[in-house]
Amino acid sequence: MQGKTASHLRYEGVVFDLDGTLVDSYAAITECYNHACTSLGQPAVSPETVRGLVGHGLESLMEDAVGPAQVVRAVALFRERYDVICEERTTLLPGVAGTLPRLAAGGLRLGVATNKPTRFAVRILRALGLMPPVRAVLGPGEGIPPKPRPEMLLKVLADLGVSRRQALYVGDMEIDIETARRADVDVWVVPTGSCSRSQLMAASPDVLLGEFADLQRLLGVRAAAGTDRS
Repeated sequence: MQGKTASHLRYEGVVFDLDGTLVDSYAAITECYNHACTSLGQPAVSPETVRGLVGHGLESLMEDAVGPAQVVRAVALFRERYDVICEERTTLLPGVAGTLPRLAAGGLRLGVATNKPTRFAVRILRALGLMPPVRAVLGPGEGIPPKPRPEMLLKVLADLGVSRRQALYVGDMEIDIETARRADVDVWVVPTGSCSRSQLMAASPDVLLGEFADLQRLLGVRAAAGTDRS
């Protein structure tokens, strides 16, 4: 862990980013990105390239790839393919499956605020067995702008009944840090997504986690007898 001392902090709710924080969705995103690009006459790219591009919303991702004139069609092509493969080609990141139920059992209210559309986020979380413990999920749309605007995070906190002073946001990118700062919410990050440890440290999070499972200890949640760190 790097950042300010966290052992004394107490929160009532934790909101998470999704891609790169809770789940590895890069295989699905890469397949859909390349499907849209090649359908519109653009070259396919590597998963490593896509990994460095995601995080700012699908419209931004596809506009950079195909240009503004074709972005609407590209988004439609991406989502048509994603609708088919999003569940089977998305996996939990290490430590998530064991940690989230323990945080919830310890009394924390858990939510997700993501730039992925809500319907896809809910489907993935349900397929991976995270609803519950996740109780509120929101992506952009219907008056909610994408991150780094703070409205999405604040709406999830309202749905959870948690004030910003009693809340923590956990993400994997600089955009998550910026979102939390705009919402006046503490932010911790984990280097399991599109940003390196050095990039995350340069963005000045409150805490840079060594691994996702560190959340349980740092949030003061006791492990039940016989549990592990899976």
